[in-house]
Amino acid sequence: MIKKFLNIVLPIFFLVSCNGFITSDTEKYFNETFNLIKENSVKKNEIDWAELKKTVRDSIKNFNSNHDVHLGIAYTMVLINDGHSIFGVPQSDNTKAINSKKSNNHKNIIPPIVTKILGNDIAYIKLSGLSIISDSLSKNYTMEIRKALLALDNSASLSGWIIDLRENGGGRLSCESLGLAPLFENSLIGLSWSNKNIYSNVICTNEYFKFGENIQDSLFYDSTLVNKHKKIAILIDKKTVSSGEFLALAFKFQDNTKTFGKQTRGKTSHCLLYNLKDGAILLLATAYYCDKNKTVIRNGIVPDIECDSEESLTKAIDWIKNDI
Repeated sequence: MIKKFLNIVLPIFFLVSCNGFITSDTEKYFNETFNLIKENSVKKNEIDWAELKKTVRDSIKNFNSNHDVHLGIAYTMVLINDGHSIFGVPQSDNTKAINSKKSNNHKNIIPPIVTKILGNDIAYIKLSGLSIISDSLSKNYTMEIRKALLALDNSASLSGWIIDLRENGGGRLSCESLGLAPLFENSLIGLSWSNKNIYSNVICTNEYFKFGENIQDSLFYDSTLVNKHKKIAILIDKKTVSSGEFLALAFKFQDNTKTFGKQTRGKTSHCLLYNLKDGAILLLATAYYCDKNKTVIRNGIVPDIECDSEESLTKAIDWIKNDI
């Protein structure tokens, strides 16, 4: 999932010449980026960083160009192996390494939001995630989710809601939670735990999404929900990833909810986006999400009712109607 405090990325500045970084500056570029990763990585306290850096330096003897630095950063992320972080290189660099991806390679479209009424009185909404680093598209996606939610709310007298997060590929942390915010009766929808042993609250109201002390996103839209205090079923599977997993966990902070399906992927860490000076990006896992008892979640969300993905919708409907 993607997070930017107040939509401001955190750049790393380096001296440049008209032909790119000179040798001493490329060395500095790598060292400063390595130290940033070391200090903020969710695995900071689990790794021998001196040994890891030696392994990288044994592989790449000299940092004579941005390309060399990109290889070093990519290899560093491979060795850390936190299962979530991504290092993206500029389009002009042909770096090919595990965990290194070309930046800006997503289509700039909002995925479809599927909605329907099941059996005359159960609202169904399917969200697939938005894996695009774009403030404007993220805001549009959030607004479209809110509109879809309210349209369902106005269409029938409901006995419950089904939020389908199967195959949800994640994206910006705040989008889907803020879009569905009228469903949350408790504004505390999450907790995170950092490598400094600090817990941060995640708060979501109809108007804003706040992580720790920072408001990440806001949405001002008339959002009075008629069908409140209803059962909410959440469908998950092994393809539910990142911010999709966070959203499933957020509903576990609410009363009268239940999850159905299979355990999620396990990318349950919180990522910060760093824009590097030469156009590379670093999406770094910096904290783990926790349940409401402050238990750190490392291996995915375990459903309340485990069943095959194909059965989860039927079982969710049965629970809403019959309280099984």
